[in-house]
Parts: sequence; C-alpha cells; structure tokens
Amino acid sequence: MAACLAVQKALEKTGLPREKIGICFISPCPSKVTYVKAPLGTEKSEIDHVMAIKDIYPHLLSYMKAVGEEPNEIGTSGKIGVSWGRSGGEAGGLFTESYLAADGIENVIRVLEDLEDQKFSSLQFVELNACNGGCVGGVLTVENPYVSAVKLKRLRKYMPVARSHMDEEKAESLCTGPPMWHLSRYSALVPP
Repeated sequence: MAACLAVQKALEKTGLPREKIGICFISPCPSKVTYVKAPLGTEKSEIDHVMAIKDIYPHLLSYMKAVGEEPNEIGTSGKIGVSWGRSGGEAGGLFTESYLAADGIENVIRVLEDLEDQKFSSLQFVELNACNGGCVGGVLTVENPYVSAVKLKRLRKYMPVARSHMDEEKAESLCTGPPMWHLSRYSALVPP
C-alpha cells in the first residue's frame, strides 16, 4: 500500500511516466524481499528495488549526522504506523482485542499448528513475525533488537496516535490488485 501511495505522489509531483519513477524499499527482513519478488494477490509489486537496511545504513549515516538532533519533521506515520516495527504493532492498529500476535519462529510454528488444530475460536486477526520482537529484530537490521525496541518506544512517546492521509476508497483505487490491507507474509484476517 505504501508503494502505491508513493507512486501516486511521485506521478503527481513530477509528471513523469511510471517507468521513469523508481520505488525502493529499505527492508529489515528477507520475507519482505520475497514478497516484493512474489507478491500475494497481485501480479507485480509497485516496489522496483529492495535494499537491506544493513547494506544502505553505512552510506546514509554521514547524511543523518549532518541533519543533527532536531531534524525537520518529514515522517508521515503516527504511533500506529511506527508500531508496526514491533510484534503486535499491526494488530494494535486494528483497534480490536480479538487478535493474537506472536514472534520468534518457534512461537510462530506453534501458533500455526494451534490454528490448524482449531484451538482458537474467536480471533479476528493473527500477526506472526518470524523475527524475535518483530521487524526490530530483523536479520537485515543494524541495531541490537533490544536497543531498537527502546528507541521505537521513545520515538512513539511524542507522536500523534495516527495520521490519516486519505480515505480507504481512494487508497484502494491506487493499487492495481485487490485490497491488501490484511495480506502479508506474516499476518492475515481470520475468517469468521
């Protein structure tokens, strides 16, 4: 969804054709790289290239230091969006208590087995992260996952809860495939 929004914004801002616009995703996770190359529910991802955080971070570090401690606000996410970086973050954005979030591959396997055995009857959403702690524990990241979790918590402290930029209907119309609000390699809505 973010890639669809980025493409639309770049098209409007530059007037360039889509083939002249590159959408890059800086990823903490190999599964997200796989998703770009083989997306669920659509022929092709809007993302043109994926880079590991650990590969691009050393090149960006000097520029980030030049910005200083008080950079101009350029982010477009609120607490809900930023929280996707930790286990339970996606589920937290749904405003439901009928969810299950698990992280760590052993726990994910156990939850999948329990789902298969129909041990959960009232779940509306399941969020599974192979990496311990969620994306902050991703194998392509540069920071210690526990330090990242603390930094994420500190970052969230002064952010607004959410920043809504458009309605769902407009967002859905930007992507060529079906609505992907709930599809990823690690989360899914659970049928009633």
